[in-house]
Order: sequence, then structure tokens, then C-alpha cells
Amino acid sequence: MFKQEFEIEILDDNFKEKLFNYFQEVEKKIQKPGIGEIIFHIVYELINNAIKANLKRIFFLKKGYSFDNQEEYHKGLIEFRKSYQYLFKNKNGNEHKGLINKKEWLEALKDLGLKVRLVIDVDHNRILIYVINNTKMLPEEEKRLRESLSHAMKSKDLMDFIINYGQIDEEGEGLGLPLVILLIKDAGFKPDYFRVYKDEKNTIARIEFPLTENYIPIRERWQKNNYSNL
Repeated sequence: MFKQEFEIEILDDNFKEKLFNYFQEVEKKIQKPGIGEIIFHIVYELINNAIKANLKRIFFLKKGYSFDNQEEYHKGLIEFRKSYQYLFKNKNGNEHKGLINKKEWLEALKDLGLKVRLVIDVDHNRILIYVINNTKMLPEEEKRLRESLSHAMKSKDLMDFIINYGQIDEEGEGLGLPLVILLIKDAGFKPDYFRVYKDEKNTIARIEFPLTENYIPIRERWQKNNYSNL
């Protein structure tokens, strides 16, 4: 039916409104009342996490923190969280108490070529969405991610997750990828349709929203096609 692509550096209020309006239009086209806002919140969280990953790389490089040293990594996360929160809470993003200012963040994103791509592909069977971040996950990050997603899959809802597994996202203020799983469940979709993986250069989040009862997800189709040839 249609396909749309966006490129994002910083998730500001203007883009947030643009994204919300876009999914409202998608809702009208596919005639599925309520689905636009649901998808917006899920995609917004995915983009937010991808941008955080890019900004964290910049922060660690500027401050000279190591990703391999556990003590330095945790110290860097604490300082990064302060800078990240200040960047988005302070409207002007000016320098404050040694934190990186907004201008520095944006210049570094451009210099390093760090960006997030959002690809939305809609047909009569499904809505297929990719959030592609050209910062590849490090082993420690992937380990934490898999653990968090596993906990979210076992949780009934957000409160159950918090009670059993504590803080949701130690790398920032947002609720992180576990919230995506919980939102998908709450919307009545299968969390199995959500995948996070990496290739040589990118970290990719893929999510499918079935629009028909007989929709077969990508992973299931791939397994069927490949195993049937063995």
C-alpha cells in the first residue's frame, strides 16, 4: 500500500508531533480505530532508545570512558544520565555544571554520522516497522537488553515488572525497551512479533503489527522456508 522513511538525530517536540500525526493518518488509511496512538507510543520509545545509544557513544568518547572497564562504564552511565536529562529538560540546552550542551551533541552526531532511520511499510496484511540505529550494540549492552526483554516477557504488566525486577532502564530516564514489550501485550499483539538484532554496522529493532488473522510473521516464514529445504 505505502512506505515511508524518516531520518532522526534528536527526538524533539516538533518531530514527536509529526510522528503522532503520521500514525493518525495511517490509522485512517487502514481503518483500524485506536491503532495509531498505540503504534506511536511503541515507535516513540524505540526511537528514543536508539537516540540514547548514539548520544551515549558521544558522551563516552568525549569524556574518555571505557566501555570495557566495568567500573568506568557504570560511572559513565551515571554522568551520561545527568547530561541526557538536562539536554531534554532544559529548553535551550545550554552548558551547565560541566555537562555537554545541545550544540555539542548535535555537532558530534553530525561529525560521527550517527543517526536513526525509521522505516514504515504498510500493506493489507501488516504494518512493518524498522528502527535502525547505526551504533552497533556492544556485548555488555546486548546482555542487559536480552535480560530486560526476558523479564518483560514474563511480566503481566508494568507494575508487575517494577515489583519483580526493579528499575527498568538504568541507562536513562525513559522506560526502555521492556516497556515496548508491555505496550505490545497491552495492545493485544504478540510480543513475539518484536525483534532486536544487529548486523555488521547497525542495531535494528523490528516490529510487525498484523492486520489479518492469517498473517504469518517474518521469523516464522523464514524458518518454514529454510527448514523445508533441509
